[in-house]
Amino acid sequence: GDTEDSMPDYLEYDTSGRGLMQTMFANAGLSYLLGTLGGGIYGFNEGLKHTPSHRFRVKLNSVLNHCSRHGSRFGNMLGVWSVMYSFYENFADQLDIDQYTGPVQPVGPAL
Repeated sequence: GDTEDSMPDYLEYDTSGRGLMQTMFANAGLSYLLGTLGGGIYGFNEGLKHTPSHRFRVKLNSVLNHCSRHGSRFGNMLGVWSVMYSFYENFADQLDIDQYTGPVQPVGPAL
């Protein structure tokens, strides 16, 4: 038989992975979306709790105000955190810290 046919085919592996900007945009977008949804849900709850009246229009206004206030704050906060995390992660990869500390060894069972 032909030895080339019996050898498994492997995909090319790019060791550099995604670039810094692509990682930042992906992480920031997902974090902003999740933060906005989470903050909106929290704001919905707060708007129902702290409504000054039992009239529908006043309740609706209170809920919308709280959703927009908390949703935008949480989304922006998580977006900024994810950009900073992506930057620092890329910076640490560029330093190649494993070269100085050695590979991370898993902790064995304490028997």
